[in-house]
Amino acid sequence: MKLFENSLIDFLEEILKFPLTTVTEEKTKVVVPDLSKYKRGDYVDPSWAPVFYNPVMKMCRDLSVAAILAYSKSYSPSSSVSVCEPLCATGVRGIRYVTETNVVEYLLLNDIDERAALIAVANTLLNSIDDLADVFNLDANILLALSRKFTRFNVVDIDPFGSPEPFIGSALKAITHKGLLCLTATDLAPLTGAHRAACLRRYFSVTAKTDCGFEIASRILYYGVIKHAAPLNMGVKPLLTFKGRHYIRCFLQIFKSRKAADETISRIGYALYCSKCGYRELSRNTTTLKCRECGGQLEKIGPLWIGKIFDTAFCDEVLNEIKCLGLSKSLTMKLETILSESDINKLYYTTENISRVIKMNEISPRVVVNELIKRGFKASLTHFDFKGFRTNASYNTLLKFIKDLSSLLHEIS
Repeated sequence: MKLFENSLIDFLEEILKFPLTTVTEEKTKVVVPDLSKYKRGDYVDPSWAPVFYNPVMKMCRDLSVAAILAYSKSYSPSSSVSVCEPLCATGVRGIRYVTETNVVEYLLLNDIDERAALIAVANTLLNSIDDLADVFNLDANILLALSRKFTRFNVVDIDPFGSPEPFIGSALKAITHKGLLCLTATDLAPLTGAHRAACLRRYFSVTAKTDCGFEIASRILYYGVIKHAAPLNMGVKPLLTFKGRHYIRCFLQIFKSRKAADETISRIGYALYCSKCGYRELSRNTTTLKCRECGGQLEKIGPLWIGKIFDTAFCDEVLNEIKCLGLSKSLTMKLETILSESDINKLYYTTENISRVIKMNEISPRVVVNELIKRGFKASLTHFDFKGFRTNASYNTLLKFIKDLSSLLHEIS
């Protein structure tokens, strides 16, 4: 096997004219650009290599493997699934779906860069899955349009550099009823309010800077899917939303019916946010933009998805798969936090922002959550922000509670 691997790398390097190496992610070994050859000082950006491979995104790929397993066991109409990855680069994500799940019956990989497509072909050979995988070298939207004439996929995985928006419409047309749509977005600056005009152009949604910006970004992303899905008589159900270091990963189930589309549309609304006092809510009613807490002007953010962004049962299944696969402790801990926050459909708060509002010392979010639970409220930390937490307590109650708690802790200290 080592001889074949070395011969494969030599062959590819002769054709591609740039250095390659192999890396192993869990059970899967793949050929990738040798990033050590592209260092500038002590730093290397994966985008500097001719073909993209980002080792930092391994956690995202680990999560996706677990999600595919959870989907195939409890959510897919059949136990075996077909997968399309139209922006595959080296193909590592899709190949891991095959080698580490044993539920993928067919894999279609594609990349518009012929160098990436060639490496993806090599990686299917290296992992002995070339009998159930095809690799194409086409524009992603053309590939999805052509493929739907012959087959539709149980899973379509869109993992672009930047926004998934240009590919969502084509992906929806290529997916089956009850299929799983997986999306990655790295354009967090527009989505979280740093570049509001860019967000409006891409997603037809007005955003703003808030202390719950990553959740706002996720909900705008879901709206971005819905505005493509509804005209096609499709509804969506968010199953899992995951915030990584510099990306948001969304897993949605697609339902093909007018009823599903109508139900989905009924959960489109706005986030109303007061930058003065920190009040926030998700609402379809925007007739008044006066803050009920301080009388200030509410910012109207959206349109966006106001329904649940986690399916508790699916998150539990994914967590079980992560444990069974023996994946990283950090990923396990993130999913445990997601599971705990999954049934509180309220925008999260941060202790940092609340301490600013009440002009008192910041309290640990874990302490806040524990004390809220003791008093009979629902409360959880959030994986979106290490200073963040969710609760079903009203904002007025929350502020009074934290003021009292802060005073008590100050007296004790």
